[in-house]
Amino acid sequence: MDFDFKEYFRELQRRHVVKAGLAYLVGAWLLVQVLDILLDAFELGPGWMQTTIIALSIGFPIWLIIAWVYDFSPEGIKKTEDVPFDPEASANKNLQLNRFIIGGLSIVVILLVVNTFRMSDEFKEIQEDVLSADFKSSIAVLALEDRSPNKDHEYLSFGISENIYDRLIKFKDLKVTSPTSSFFYKDKDISFDVIAEELGVAYILEGSIVPIADKYRISMRLIDSKDNSAIWSKTYDDKKENILKTYDDLARNIARYLKLTVDETDIQQRKVDPEAYDLWLRAWDLSMRSRFNEDAMRQADSMLTRALSIDSTYSRIHSGYAGTLFHRAVYLGAIDRDSGLQRAMRSAKRAYELDPEDISAINWCSNLSWHLRDVENYQKYLNELEGPGQGNADAMFYISWCYRRMNQVDKGYPYAKKAVELNPKNVDNLNQLMDYEVYYGNLEKARSLIDIIGDIYPESDEWYTDSLIWYYFEKEDFSKAEELIHTLEKDNQLVYKIYLEAYRGNLDYVIDNYESSDPGDWSYNMACFHAVNGLIDEAFEFLDGAFEEVCDYPELFFMDPDLRNLYDDPRWDAYIDRLSGEFNYDFPHRPE
Repeated sequence: MDFDFKEYFRELQRRHVVKAGLAYLVGAWLLVQVLDILLDAFELGPGWMQTTIIALSIGFPIWLIIAWVYDFSPEGIKKTEDVPFDPEASANKNLQLNRFIIGGLSIVVILLVVNTFRMSDEFKEIQEDVLSADFKSSIAVLALEDRSPNKDHEYLSFGISENIYDRLIKFKDLKVTSPTSSFFYKDKDISFDVIAEELGVAYILEGSIVPIADKYRISMRLIDSKDNSAIWSKTYDDKKENILKTYDDLARNIARYLKLTVDETDIQQRKVDPEAYDLWLRAWDLSMRSRFNEDAMRQADSMLTRALSIDSTYSRIHSGYAGTLFHRAVYLGAIDRDSGLQRAMRSAKRAYELDPEDISAINWCSNLSWHLRDVENYQKYLNELEGPGQGNADAMFYISWCYRRMNQVDKGYPYAKKAVELNPKNVDNLNQLMDYEVYYGNLEKARSLIDIIGDIYPESDEWYTDSLIWYYFEKEDFSKAEELIHTLEKDNQLVYKIYLEAYRGNLDYVIDNYESSDPGDWSYNMACFHAVNGLIDEAFEFLDGAFEEVCDYPELFFMDPDLRNLYDDPRWDAYIDRLSGEFNYDFPHRPE
């Protein structure tokens, strides 16, 4: 007997099998989305999702069989073959299925749209929730184009843009995006309106630099982002020794064009020896690019030493020298730590004496005071930053960091957000804000920041993976973390495997493998591993041994969620008192 396909499909239609299948798929998808929300809300592991998807997959063919065999009639569930065909009842059932499918699909579309824009909305929230500021206008200074014949004056491109930025931020009613974000767009084919939108500014200042004999030719244009039009332009042909005067004049012109309040006391005409200034620019460029490379920092040190021998009246040379000495003494261990810090402090103080409004000088005076255990001056310089530094992203970052150091986390948080607002493409700023979000348990905001950094620097694949691993550690999604660990280079896998097993409570594995992995900070990390597993006595034993590891950077110690299990133990108070004695400062025993 031949199989009658037409009759088979008519029967499928009569029994509503196809629409029942579609209704099942729509309902299953909605169930998965609801479960995903619940898993995030209650921080449940991924096993629930996997089990649900497997169950739904198994249930689908069973559901189709049930739809074929049985009919849901007003009299109850009966075999379809025992129920006489009723056109009206069939039409009603068909209408109900259509309504369910259409309604479900509408919800599907809405959820897809919401999910598409979720990450951008989260970052918008981060950007909007910042310290209030009454700016009349906003501007970004792009890196100047190097138009030297041999294209060998790149250091001028960045250094001069930085100096122009330093002038513009003195206008309190002007928001100026930090150059490190603006420089992200160098040599990229991106329109001004897009740059302005991404940086949150109304105007773009761009231009070029050409060294000609004893002169700099600096050509500048002010771009209105609304229509990408140049609304002001000027070319400066000044002798190199008058370069600072050029910046002052440029800043004054921009301010007047934008109808900003111009305080002539903020526009200081100064001079600097052209050779000393050139050496400082070269050293600044090296320091920005290679601050953790000893060869580069030694070269920068030598350049700044020569610059000071030529002209010792320019504050930025002194503050730059303080920075190179600090990095070589503390991070690189290339010079004696104590003597290096003392020399750096003398340079920072001299920079401050020459220019009390030099943000770099104030930053270094404060930071070096901390490392020299002079908390009184540390706070003095910190207070000085809070006023004039409101428009400076570096100042906002540093103030936030300072409050973290002092266990005043709630005070530091708004400054971290302000730093991101002013410098939205700077990894250090985004990382610091991410630390705060993790501390407050805002893990999805932290995840959005990780993705933002990944979008900004797509070449940073390893950093991105590392950050996601820690995100899954915090979420206690250990299976997902383990998947990512296997994608790392083999040399890095062991370190993260140790952390993974620590969070899983397998401390025997940690102890057996930790030293061979050589991750550093043995005592501190072991304290965290034991604390997170509730082994309080052992945690305090390791914490005592970690004192030297954390005392210079207690912000890491104060904001580490792994140590929260120790807060209610009197030994925690004793440890904080010990830290207070080290600095002669009364640290809060709990984050404020």
